[in-house]
Amino acid sequence: MKKVLVIDDSSMIRKVTRMILERLHFEVWEAESALQALNMVRRNKPDAIMVDWDMPNMNGVDFIQTYQAQVIGQKPVIIYCVTEYIDTNVNRALQLGADSYLMKPFDLNDVQQKFAECGLLN
Repeated sequence: MKKVLVIDDSSMIRKVTRMILERLHFEVWEAESALQALNMVRRNKPDAIMVDWDMPNMNGVDFIQTYQAQVIGQKPVIIYCVTEYIDTNVNRALQLGADSYLMKPFDLNDVQQKFAECGLLN
């Protein structure tokens, strides 16, 4: 079973995202902050990471940059999740290693399509 790490400071967003991903047969890990997520990925390698763009202490772009500098070996698919499309933020995330972005609010079909585009669905 493929593993997805969901990083979002909103417990409601994490809960909804978990339900969607579990319906798609993914094992889901949750982190409420980018710092917590960095500690999690040092121990375990997810197949994908969904990271919120706006979080306290370390935002999604900073997480991607820090994570990419630390990861060794095969890198997971990184989906940058945003509530509004701001060219500079999305482009920066993509330049730093995000594979794609997803607009919130998203639903099962949105996630399924994005994960299929990124090669995460068989």
